[in-house]
Amino acid sequence: MRHNLHVSVGGTVEKTFTFPSVGTGSINMCASVVRKGFESGHPTEVDCFIWNESSLDVTPRVTLYQTQVYMCGERHKAVDVALTEALVGQVVKGSAEECKV
Repeated sequence: MRHNLHVSVGGTVEKTFTFPSVGTGSINMCASVVRKGFESGHPTEVDCFIWNESSLDVTPRVTLYQTQVYMCGERHKAVDVALTEALVGQVVKGSAEECKV
């Protein structure tokens, strides 16, 4: 029997996204989760920072997913499950000026 069920729950997970926009400028988002392991019923804290240097206003909408991986020998299957409904944040105003020619 293999004893490979050790899961690290320390550290942080961080991802930075860059979105092409229709207007001028760029929109960057950085999201981080402090813990990688969670227990049912305990709160989950996700930090989300948005830098809106475009000429557009942005309304963030976030859904938290859980990925469950089932492994047997060399085979595996991953299942994604939505843990929350879409959470809508506050409008982030654009900081770039749009020039009309």
